Amino acid sequence: DDTQTQIASDVIAAGAGLDYVVYLKTDGTLWGQGGSVGSIEFGDRTAPWKIADHVVSVATSGWHFLCP
Repeated sequence: DDTQTQIASDVIAAGAGLDYVVYLKTDGTLWGQGGSVGSIEFGDRTAPWKIADHVVSVATSGWHFLCP
């Protein structure tokens, strides 16, 4: 199936790990989808969920991500 679905808009940065993706939106919110990252269990969520507010950047690697 070649159907594409937009899951987010106004994204200014994104990163991916082993089984997750996080993305930063222009309003400073950080969103994630996928498996588990460190102590945060995304629970294999297919729908996006908000992780944090007032984020200015994001970095990802393997099982971890940083958002100062």
